[in-house]
Amino acid sequence: MNDYSELIAICIPTYNRPNFIKKQIETLCPILKKYNIKVYISDNSESNDTKMIIEKFKDKFDVSYFKNETNIKDRNFLKAISYPSAQYRWIISDSTIFDEENLNKLIDICKMTKYDYILLNTGRSEIITDQEYNDYNLLLKELGWHLTCLSSFVYSKTIIEYSDSIERYLDGNFIHHALLFEIIPFKDKRIYWIGSFIMNSLSLQKLNTWTNFTYEIWTKRWTEYILSLPDKYTLENKLNCIKDHGIKSSLFNFKRIIIQYCRGVYNREIYKKYNKYFKYAMTRTIRITLHFILFLPNKLLIRILQVYTFIRGGS
Repeated sequence: MNDYSELIAICIPTYNRPNFIKKQIETLCPILKKYNIKVYISDNSESNDTKMIIEKFKDKFDVSYFKNETNIKDRNFLKAISYPSAQYRWIISDSTIFDEENLNKLIDICKMTKYDYILLNTGRSEIITDQEYNDYNLLLKELGWHLTCLSSFVYSKTIIEYSDSIERYLDGNFIHHALLFEIIPFKDKRIYWIGSFIMNSLSLQKLNTWTNFTYEIWTKRWTEYILSLPDKYTLENKLNCIKDHGIKSSLFNFKRIIIQYCRGVYNREIYKKYNKYFKYAMTRTIRITLHFILFLPNKLLIRILQVYTFIRGGS
């Protein structure tokens, strides 16, 4: 058996999703066991449901479990990456899974032990080949939008010492992102992007925990966060990064905004509260559409969506 226990560890912050944790352990731990890679779970949940799940696996897999007394929000991320002693800490969401082939891609780069950050493609990024990044403005421009995904980050233990310097970003939803983009304009850090990496999400029927806060997070908080990054990033790159997320993640396209409206995620109250941020987070066409759908009944919108989907071939 290969022993990479001191090379890389998996860190999973979780909150009230025991069914995801169960499926994730069942999927990943048989692979990780082959490489003696440890898993660290930091739990923000109110209940002990996740703890009970972990208890069932403790004799079979090397999983360390830590329960917070209260919901410490973003600090749960900082706790999760602080527990291992391994050289690299891969922080993943509780819905992320991957196969052995892709794990080996990561191990090969980690074994070089020369990078401070290793960044992973979660499968939604444009095709950007495996490469080093030495220009922080180029990194923000090309990958800033994509790196909102928690599971994209593998941090060297040398980065953990900078946790205190990002406290101003706590509870803004992007602390994992800030641990890269707040640091690299001022520190000479080596960064490697594995564009060929592929990971997947568990297909369990549950909405993202942020779905009901889509407009709070992805128009207001995302905009304010990116604009607050150091002035060493150009304003043009910051503005492009903000808008790229809504476009390239398909969060704010025609189909999605109609679905959001029909589900009550978007409504007149949301429009009044957040429309001043729309110019940053979405295209002009989508902004106009968001205004006009407020005056249309759900039945008509559903019909429009059906026709649109048919014309686009189901996409």
